[in-house]
Amino acid sequence: MAEVQKLTKQVKKNYKWIVKDTNLVELLDGMFQEDIFNDNDRELVKREPTTDDQNRKFLDILFKKNKQNALIVFLDELKDAKREDVVTRITETQVEDKEIEQGASGNSWQVTSYGVTPNPKLDDKFMLKVANSFSPSSLDIVATSLGLSKADVDHARMANQYSPITQSHNILVKWRNKNSLHSNVLDRLLKGLEEAYDSGADIDQDKLLKCVNDLKQ
Repeated sequence: MAEVQKLTKQVKKNYKWIVKDTNLVELLDGMFQEDIFNDNDRELVKREPTTDDQNRKFLDILFKKNKQNALIVFLDELKDAKREDVVTRITETQVEDKEIEQGASGNSWQVTSYGVTPNPKLDDKFMLKVANSFSPSSLDIVATSLGLSKADVDHARMANQYSPITQSHNILVKWRNKNSLHSNVLDRLLKGLEEAYDSGADIDQDKLLKCVNDLKQ
């Protein structure tokens, strides 16, 4: 189990590079043949508009698989696709024992909307606090988990090249505006952030929980 947790950390540490430098669609048939992905998984990946988006969806699905051999099969399929360079980079990535121990101890998602009045107003100030709860380096994962596209992220970055926190804030505001007509927008936001966290996003749960608790006042 420790080896699986270590490999998961290694893949997540290379998340952005894998998204940019691979074409994981090439692995879909092999992942299906080895009973890791199903037909629905393959369709979800293929329907994404760009290679980067397909790679993000592939990795998001992979991280959610409970099969212990999923990541081993992933590496084997990379080798079959002549991407030994990717396998080498992943397996040579350093992971500290404490990182593995944190994963083994169940460092799970703890943030919920319990106790918050239904449908609270998520104003720009609130969204800025949320933006401050995750690392700017995790923006791609957060945006993908919230259902936004690479084009949305690229636009936010181009419009605010020297302010990563503004980039994150603008992405969250864009998401909020797209979802403003839905009920339980806060729950939708927290669900997306939980998915991002499970996919390797660096989110400070204590900061995020304080944001949510402030809505109770």
